[in-house]
Amino acid sequence: QTQRIRWRLPQYSQQTMDRLISQGMHSFSQGDHARMHALWSGTTVFSHLDNEAIASLLTSIQATAGSGQGSEWSWLMLCLVYLDSSDQFTEDRSAALRQVGEWAQRALAMSPGNAYGHRYLGSAHYWLDEPEPALAAYRKSHALQPQVDLQARIFEMEHAVPWRSIFSYPELADSPAAPDYYTAGVTVGKWKRPDTDAAALQEIERLQTTLYERCLERFASAGTPANGQEAAPAALDIHTYAMCCNNLGVLYNAQEQYEQAAAVLEAGLQQTCFQALLENLRHAYRQLGNRKQATDLSLLLMEDYALDTGLHLDCAQTACAYLNETGHHQDVLDIVAEAERRYAQLSPQQQQAQWEVRSMSFVHAHKVTALRALGQLKASHLQPELVEIALRHDPGDAQLLGIRAHMQGARQQVGGKGGFWSRLFG
Repeated sequence: QTQRIRWRLPQYSQQTMDRLISQGMHSFSQGDHARMHALWSGTTVFSHLDNEAIASLLTSIQATAGSGQGSEWSWLMLCLVYLDSSDQFTEDRSAALRQVGEWAQRALAMSPGNAYGHRYLGSAHYWLDEPEPALAAYRKSHALQPQVDLQARIFEMEHAVPWRSIFSYPELADSPAAPDYYTAGVTVGKWKRPDTDAAALQEIERLQTTLYERCLERFASAGTPANGQEAAPAALDIHTYAMCCNNLGVLYNAQEQYEQAAAVLEAGLQQTCFQALLENLRHAYRQLGNRKQATDLSLLLMEDYALDTGLHLDCAQTACAYLNETGHHQDVLDIVAEAERRYAQLSPQQQQAQWEVRSMSFVHAHKVTALRALGQLKASHLQPELVEIALRHDPGDAQLLGIRAHMQGARQQVGGKGGFWSRLFG
């Protein structure tokens, strides 16, 4: 068996999220809802709490707020919980949003200058598809406290087709919270449309790149979890950090900045692991010619993730090419057997689709190479029709033409006459 590098991820990620949850719960137990809000707003913490814990929190905060013993932050914590997790309490999203609006108004009655009160009121109107009051509330919030993610949403609401006005985008607001820049980058990315012209598309991606880079800079300045320092609240949400690394890596790959892409994607994998990070890092490694690393990730993806057949075949061909070159021919045959099984499960139409049949042609060529090296190649192993079908999509594909020649050489080695090969090479 080949030695395969595994991503031995530190347990830091879950420990870090547990720490964020623990700090928030401690603030709650002390009645410090302002601190709890500061810790949890803008993070993915609620996706890491079970339904029972969220329900218990909501009930307790409601009791505090309703008794008159809480502050405006008690009402704002209720808004935060409901905006994220109201589906656990009611199936009526509109009613939940109206409730958020009422709670935001209660907070603003206690503290009219609270930026989050206006923001949550705006969000209630926004998701209720009430743009005018939403925009008015958002503008008040942004005026009280500049927020780069809210700036992006306001711009989107002020322009029917945001990409057409992208060159008038204002100077970026200075948000102290790193996740705000990530959220803004995601919003801006949604402005790319099929009809977006090249100049606007380039400007959108430049803006996205800047936002994601600033997000990582904010994490770094706050003390990213990886450096072992005491981390600021926003820095504890390493899942947002990793998603930002992934999105920035995608942009760097598209800009052919593969060294930068690999570096930022590796940074994300230092904290957590998900399929997109691995896929995008694999692409960067392939472009850099780091074939061993690309093979390691291809094997990991095939073994640990439920890939669609097209991606599975592409990973298989990447791995088989390197493993054949390093003499691991039996491993190649094991990988090919699974690839053949997956390919056979496709419909005839899917089997002849350009990406799938091209990838399978490469996989088959690597199988022929492995069998030849092991002295096991027979005429019955050869499937020349695969490459011929692939060449129908692109007759000038140099790599496929190379496979055709490779197959011809294999056929001459094992001998045999007639049939398809006689017609093709006669």
